[in-house]
Amino acid sequence: MADTLGSRIAKLRKAKGITQERLAKLIPIDQSMISYYEKNKKKPSADVLKKIADIFDVSTDYILGRTNDSRTIEEIKQQPFNYSELFTQEDEGQAYILAANLKYKQNLSDETFLRIIDEIARFYNRDNKPLDGEI
Repeated sequence: MADTLGSRIAKLRKAKGITQERLAKLIPIDQSMISYYEKNKKKPSADVLKKIADIFDVSTDYILGRTNDSRTIEEIKQQPFNYSELFTQEDEGQAYILAANLKYKQNLSDETFLRIIDEIARFYNRDNKPLDGEI
């Protein structure tokens, strides 16, 4: 069975040990609506969807099936973010080209240019090993 909006709501509700009646009171809506949502007979409004996400402390994207990441918002906030994962090696190459262009267009000193290159290298040092070698 596919992981649907309804099945995700039911899974979250059951994992928290909450009845359909209790969930309906927390939102607040009629209990029959929770049953309709879980059976995929009706879809919740954006407002109700946000309330369900808040109650279970998950993203609306998880409930909608746009992601399989069911971590709570608090768990996501506590996890350190690795910005370097956002960038590819191509981005790194473009950063060096940009630095070289800056050197010549802005007439940067060699010292300033090497500092910029060093910062780029540190940013892209994904394995956190000490940088070695000459630039």
